[in-house]
Amino acid sequence: KVPPVLPGSRDEPRNVVGETDDFPATYWITNPTNHYIGNVAAGSSGPGFWFELKKRSPEKEFGTNINKNPRTGKLGTFANNTAHSNNFRAGFTTYHPGYTAPKGTVWTNTKSYKNKGNGLFFHGTQNIRVHGGLLADNNGAARNFGHAWAEYDGVTVIGRSAHVDQLVSQGRMAYQGCSRLGGLSIQPNQGQWKGATIKNCIFEGFDKGCTGGDSAIIWVEKDQVGEFDSAPIIYNNTVGPYDNPITACATEKAKVRYVAVEDRDGSLSNSGSPGFYVQNEEAVTNFLYESDCQEERECLRFCPNTCLRIGKVMISNDITTRGFKMYITDGGIMSDGSNRRAEILRGSFGPERSKVGNPHALMPFVLPAPKLGKYEITFKDRFGNPAWPGYAMIELERSPECGNLGEDFLKESHLELVIPESNERCKDLFYLDDYENEIFGWQDTFAGLEINQENETQSYFVSTNKRKKNGLSNVLILRAIDASCLKANPGRTYTLSGKIRITNADGNQVETDGTDMLSPMIVLHVNPSFTRTWRVATSADGWTEWSKDIQLPNDMSEAWEAFIVIKESSFNEFHVMDWSMELRNDLPPRMQDPIVQITNQETKHYLMVGDEGADFPFSGLDSTLLSPIKLQQDFCPTTGNYAEHELSSPCFLIVFEDFGANGRCMYARANGKWRQGLGLAASNKAADADHIWYLEQVECDSSENGCAIVRNAANGRSLYENNKFFRVGASPKGDQEWLWRDSHNWHFEIFGTDTELDLSLWASPAFTNRGE
Repeated sequence: KVPPVLPGSRDEPRNVVGETDDFPATYWITNPTNHYIGNVAAGSSGPGFWFELKKRSPEKEFGTNINKNPRTGKLGTFANNTAHSNNFRAGFTTYHPGYTAPKGTVWTNTKSYKNKGNGLFFHGTQNIRVHGGLLADNNGAARNFGHAWAEYDGVTVIGRSAHVDQLVSQGRMAYQGCSRLGGLSIQPNQGQWKGATIKNCIFEGFDKGCTGGDSAIIWVEKDQVGEFDSAPIIYNNTVGPYDNPITACATEKAKVRYVAVEDRDGSLSNSGSPGFYVQNEEAVTNFLYESDCQEERECLRFCPNTCLRIGKVMISNDITTRGFKMYITDGGIMSDGSNRRAEILRGSFGPERSKVGNPHALMPFVLPAPKLGKYEITFKDRFGNPAWPGYAMIELERSPECGNLGEDFLKESHLELVIPESNERCKDLFYLDDYENEIFGWQDTFAGLEINQENETQSYFVSTNKRKKNGLSNVLILRAIDASCLKANPGRTYTLSGKIRITNADGNQVETDGTDMLSPMIVLHVNPSFTRTWRVATSADGWTEWSKDIQLPNDMSEAWEAFIVIKESSFNEFHVMDWSMELRNDLPPRMQDPIVQITNQETKHYLMVGDEGADFPFSGLDSTLLSPIKLQQDFCPTTGNYAEHELSSPCFLIVFEDFGANGRCMYARANGKWRQGLGLAASNKAADADHIWYLEQVECDSSENGCAIVRNAANGRSLYENNKFFRVGASPKGDQEWLWRDSHNWHFEIFGTDTELDLSLWASPAFTNRGE
């Protein structure tokens, strides 16, 4: 059944959001899984061939692509097809919505000429290989406006042909047939390793007067562009001696940085020498000798026999990094006295707040191999102070061909990210927030963000505005925090605090108890070190003030990225105010895990393993059986005895190093008492919270430094030695009154010495009722 014709102009096509039946194309292709051989499309008021590959159903009786996704379908044979004299967009186009073609998709001997738009127009497309054929006398030969892994092999591309010259001179052609847009376009921000390949092509007719301005054989795209991070592959092409080979002038207004196109064999420049076309930017040219490059032409300089590589540093995309500058230096001065240093401003392209797929701001660079062994990369914030942009990741584009031919070129080992010292910036990880000027670190994924101000206090707060319409788990807010500060302060404690409230779709505040999924969940994730999670109770009447002390592990050496996330509480809007993450100054950094010997205060017996086997600790006086014990720092449980007392001292695994224990750690099960449920685990890893312990400092006669109660962080059981049977056990769970007895007090010395462990660093102050 043929669907009815929808009303619309037959003369001029319309860009429509919904159905497109009034948008004419000679060949309207809705499913690529067919063979297209020897077809001709001429004179359409729209495109000649239009791949409109989407799920659609114009009418219930006429469904197309039901339960199929034609955008990924395999194309059959596509050969010897021609489009000419078409009026709008292109002779052939995949826009809209695009074509995610499988690898190996080939258009063979495609001809497109004398079209008022482009010969070919690709957008939202990948993997189409145009082999052979002709593109001539079009407004633009081919636009690769979002075409990953595009390939042109053996195509003849003519800007203005002799035939059009003849028609124009005879007055027979009003339309000039000039390639005003140029030949083949390349997308600056196509993505690393996704650049176009242009090889074995013949270019001619680009020396005509009407092809001046932005027109050239190859031109850099100007629409929806960003940083230049995609290196095209261009070689073995034939270019006329008077043709304009390449231009980037259209990108000047679009602020594309930093264009670098390799002419692998000199065929594009007609110089016979390989090299690079680069923008005349100090961030690039500061690393080259002035004599290395020719004079600027079409907004690019050709630098023969130069080997460069494209790369980028990705940093947090939140608004607080706006105004950040990146500095690259190899630490030296060139022989001509110039400074080998680049200053690169954070890009402003893309969303200012993180969206799925666009979480990073880009800091691009184009560099040769360093002269002095290694480049150093540093950052300054918008105030000009040494800073760190939350995190930084280096990505390099594919190796240039000049490197494959033996020339020295930039490698990842040549780049070093230099983290500034931990100073004032690490005291509050939210220090760059400036709500009055709408600068803050919160970002969103589909949640929507806005700044509001309280009427009474005039305090600023951030609110979501789209969660009430979307209950998916990824509708959340988050912010990157400076992972370098966490890395620089192992063992220290940060206090994360702020105010929060939630409102429903009617705008009413919602009360939650902090235990179920209706309550907001706060997550601190440090990659790859650890994750902490909390639920927050909220009030139906005003703000809830929330605070948590977060003790960092002893080993933060691998930390490189950290985020705070607020999520769940579906269909409710989040409102946050006065958040901070401040470094506490009451405890200095704890360095290595202490290796100790532990003595009972009452019996003077050592805590050890040996005679009773490696599955159970015991006590004794024989120092030859004395085992070094490591207090191996670990994460404190977020529930249980330690959390209930809101302590900030470190937590440990108590690891016996020798005498059959072989690095096994001690545990105390919550349902046991005395000797029941006390033992040694299979390894020095915490399988559950019952393996984690903390120290509570108490006074004792034998030491000015004091002694400590050894308590299980999950259940509060306390280690003791029975002074009658000289057996080690653990009290029942909870804060029992006998914990004040000397049999529960232990003395700590650094193993093999008489030096006491400084309990002020490693234990909490006494809080248990001493029975006095």
